[in-house]
Amino acid sequence: MPKTILGIDPGLAACGFGLVSSSAGQLGSIEYGCLATKKQDGTLAERISCLNSGIGDLIKKYQPDCLAVEDIYFAKNVRSALDVAKVCGSFIAVGRQYDLETFFYTPL
Repeated sequence: MPKTILGIDPGLAACGFGLVSSSAGQLGSIEYGCLATKKQDGTLAERISCLNSGIGDLIKKYQPDCLAVEDIYFAKNVRSALDVAKVCGSFIAVGRQYDLETFFYTPL
């Protein structure tokens, strides 16, 4: 049975995504891109809300079977790491809204 996976490289300023299909051991690219926010777009909460809307739109359009999110690894800028952790947490909530399981994968 074919599966569609929404992969997410979380970030506050730039959040990469890619949709892939898997069927009979073959992988195929469906869509990919980047959701972006800027400090001028508002508060941290407003920017995260914007990213959540973008991920929600992708879920509605492509109806993936699950989310695969790149996990946070040690970063030199702790503040940035904390903001990305908040983004990751919000994606778990978005996935739950659509009854999707969220898997985290380390980039290393």
